Amino acid sequence: MRGLIMAETSDLDQLMLEIILVVLKTDISEEMSEYISGEINATVDFLSGLCKADGKIANKMNDSRLFTSVHKAKSINKLYKLKKIGIDKFFDSYNKEVLSPRNIFAHVQESEEDGKKVLLSEKTGKREVFTEQRCIEIRKDLIKYRETLEDILKAL
Repeated sequence: MRGLIMAETSDLDQLMLEIILVVLKTDISEEMSEYISGEINATVDFLSGLCKADGKIANKMNDSRLFTSVHKAKSINKLYKLKKIGIDKFFDSYNKEVLSPRNIFAHVQESEEDGKKVLLSEKTGKREVFTEQRCIEIRKDLIKYRETLEDILKAL
């Protein structure tokens, strides 16, 4: 069910973006541009305020808008550099084997070619052929990193 929701919301996001891009070529483009710019600036200001607000860093880390999966993986990478706990170049391998596939599955449009599901990221141009073998590979990588992270936690 989660996969269906991720796929559908990704498709809807893409459709909304296409609509907005068309609108930006019409007679109301200036008004829409100002509105969108205001929304983006408000988001940046809000997040900046959260970053600067007094409070424990642990509380800020729980806000996924401020402390993303990328930040978490980079922190695990830094842990290795500081204490030699975990694996060297954790971020590089985690990004390649976990975050990139997750992003492809989360932010794509789905189509069918030659009877196979194909996932295409309009943003990056990455294609992922959705096969049983690829799902097995991804699942193995997820298990591998769960075990690695559990080992790191135990070592602390």
